[in-house]
Amino acid sequence: IDWRGEVYSLSRGTGVKTKDLQSRLGDPKALPSTDEAKIQLSERVTPKLKTWAEEAQEKAQQENLAVKYQREQMVQRQRHLRAQLQSEQEQRWQNEELIRAAKTPSGLRGLWGWITGRNKKVREQNEAEIAQATERDRAEKQAVIDRQLAERQRLKARNETLREEQRKRIDALNKDIAHYMAIGGVPPRDVAQRFAQQSRQPTAQPE
Repeated sequence: IDWRGEVYSLSRGTGVKTKDLQSRLGDPKALPSTDEAKIQLSERVTPKLKTWAEEAQEKAQQENLAVKYQREQMVQRQRHLRAQLQSEQEQRWQNEELIRAAKTPSGLRGLWGWITGRNKKVREQNEAEIAQATERDRAEKQAVIDRQLAERQRLKARNETLREEQRKRIDALNKDIAHYMAIGGVPPRDVAQRFAQQSRQPTAQPE
């Protein structure tokens, strides 16, 4: 159990088999339960160490809220861009359909075009233009998807870096708290200043 009351698996965290842990620590039944260990831990944490813990938790919460906000903003922006592209493509397709329809002869001109074979040429030209327009629209959509996926990957990488920094900061705090609890719970000035500086470091912001 760490200073936050989080329960961890010793075998998983240390890579030591359960049997070997039992041989070192003795009968698990003779050890305090997790609830008893939490009570013992709370009794040994001094006000200064509690302040450290609260500051670390608050900083992590602020960072996680910033990450959540960044992701929500990105999702909304990307959804809007996709909807905008779809609307523009649909409007363009309708305009092009009107142009293609205008090129197709009707009435007597249509009858004469059927006799002379002109209608067939117009139809073939329209079919070719439709195929080109379909491929163009597909390529535009794919380009947007690729850009948005790349943006998501960049945000994911920044978030993973942030979580790793949080983990290192919490690990260092765990070690400091465990050490100063063992010697009486009074942290020296240089350690307190170092943690205060870490707590004041700015939270990562979106690009």
